[in-house]
Amino acid sequence: EDLIHKDIENAVSHMQSVIELGRVVRDRKTLPIKYPLPEVVVIHQDNQYLQDAKSLESYIIEELNVKKLTVSSEKDKYGIYLKAEPDNQTLGRRLKGAFKQVSQAIKGQFRIVGFPESSRPAEMQ
Repeated sequence: EDLIHKDIENAVSHMQSVIELGRVVRDRKTLPIKYPLPEVVVIHQDNQYLQDAKSLESYIIEELNVKKLTVSSEKDKYGIYLKAEPDNQTLGRRLKGAFKQVSQAIKGQFRIVGFPESSRPAEMQ
């Protein structure tokens, strides 16, 4: 256990997350890896996460086939917003008749303010 460096493990884990999410976005937008992109932007609230991504920039650039990596904590600058989407199948089974009301409330009334480290909504207003 003395040989385990948690900071390095966390940095590599963050890098892997960025690469996996980058691949998912490429798949959804039908942009094959063989076509280079000008830039990938990593947006996260945790500065340590951003530092880890920046420290392993060369690996991310190579794996995602991009020319530039930009890290930022300013989601508004890039037009990013968070929204709540209900799990219709689960809610339908549990709520039965009240499903429609609850689903509309989730979609309409709540504004997600942020995410904690667990990637679950932290605050809703």
